[in-house]
Amino acid sequence: MTHFNLDPDKRVRQPSSNKNWLWWFLSALGALVIAVIVILSLQNTPDPVNQVETPPTQVEAAPNQTEVPVTKEEAATTTPETPASEVGKPVQGQTDYLDQPVVVQTESQKEALKKAEAYTSDVGYSYDGLVAQLEQDKFSHEDAVYATVNMGVDWGSQAALKAQNYLNVAKFNKDEMIQKLVQDKFTTGDAEYGATQVGL
Repeated sequence: MTHFNLDPDKRVRQPSSNKNWLWWFLSALGALVIAVIVILSLQNTPDPVNQVETPPTQVEAAPNQTEVPVTKEEAATTTPETPASEVGKPVQGQTDYLDQPVVVQTESQKEALKKAEAYTSDVGYSYDGLVAQLEQDKFSHEDAVYATVNMGVDWGSQAALKAQNYLNVAKFNKDEMIQKLVQDKFTTGDAEYGATQVGL
């Protein structure tokens, strides 16, 4: 009959060297895996110090059309393109530009213009009054209208000048002055402006 030794102090104890070796092996393996991961992550991270931004290279677009050499004969017969800033301007020496002749100021128009400027600088005239005055000075109707239109006068200012000349010789209230200026062929608006400008 077999007898078993149940005394715990007398049982055979297994050496623990195998467990210690296994624990150190797993620890070393884990440390190695972590080190590999850290090294790979450092390699993939860009270095802000050494990183240099390279400016984009500008590449000029190649023209779609190929220039064809022009012979001397073709250059002589080719009409040059007109610059955009010159479009709409008459060509020197051209008299039928846009079917309208070049306006040339005649001597009678020059004289009428000088006369009109003299009248409006001292007396004060309305548009119709100035045309009538120039016609009385033996200018044609066309020359009188030309001078009146091209002198660039302000008719409201002319009404004020005329009103001041009236006040220099007589007394007027505002309504009387407006009526007087309308009789001188000023428009009602210009007459009211002229009377206001002289303080009426």
